[in-house]
Amino acid sequence: MSGVQPKVKYCIDTCAIVDAGERYYPIDVFPTFWDNLDGLAQSGRLKAPNMLVKELGKQTEAWRDWVYSRADLLLIPPDREFFSHLTDVVQVYESYNNGQFNMEKIGGDPFFIALAKQYHLTLITVENNRQGGFRIPHICKQLNIKTVTLLGLNRSENWKF
Repeated sequence: MSGVQPKVKYCIDTCAIVDAGERYYPIDVFPTFWDNLDGLAQSGRLKAPNMLVKELGKQTEAWRDWVYSRADLLLIPPDREFFSHLTDVVQVYESYNNGQFNMEKIGGDPFFIALAKQYHLTLITVENNRQGGFRIPHICKQLNIKTVTLLGLNRSENWKF
């Protein structure tokens, strides 16, 4: 075996995009981050469900425009298999919340997790294990889905600024 690692494919959640654009990597200060992210999108290694654009809304900011202009590359429309995975994800959420599922409280997270599960993607999220019992990393762990933070993405891709 040559020791070459297979290239990781990712699903990025809305909060990770928002935090990258507004808090950690503003496009005017860190254009290289967005160029690198674009490279992932162009190579087919960065995906998201349609929920990404729905959750972002139509506002005009450079980082949002970055997402909108790459929707054809990033977004994977749901199919029958996706909804099967979404059902599995909802069941895990229900197990954390006494059989209840409150979409308003959880938001679009199940859609990102289901897509990651369907396509064996690593989910990029800003949530961590210390933020509560049914956050993205907890649900992903139950479903054997890898997660990575924005900083972890930079490290795993060996991006330097």
